[in-house]
Amino acid sequence: MDDFYTLESKKTWYTLLEDAKNDQDAKVFVQQLDCSISWARQLTDKTFDDVISISKSEKAFNHFVFIHRKFNTEYIEIGLATDIKDISYFIFIDLPIEKLKKYIISYGLILK
Repeated sequence: MDDFYTLESKKTWYTLLEDAKNDQDAKVFVQQLDCSISWARQLTDKTFDDVISISKSEKAFNHFVFIHRKFNTEYIEIGLATDIKDISYFIFIDLPIEKLKKYIISYGLILK
């Protein structure tokens, strides 16, 4: 079963996402879900920075995740889902499992 972690501060989530994005081993994915077009997430022309900016809007609803994935191969998944104006935007960052301890220590991640 996967392990889920949390942080106390929304500001810290943004710092963690930026740090992870800049990691040389990061695989970064940016997608959108617009149900007026499709029920499946699609690639988007929005950048990582665009989605971060959208998520900081007062009208945005955000959900942050830090997950130690354990299915088949172990890896870290860090993500942000933000909803605004009937469109959801997603950032997913995958990192090798060897980075887990670094992020737990650096950001004070708390196992749920």
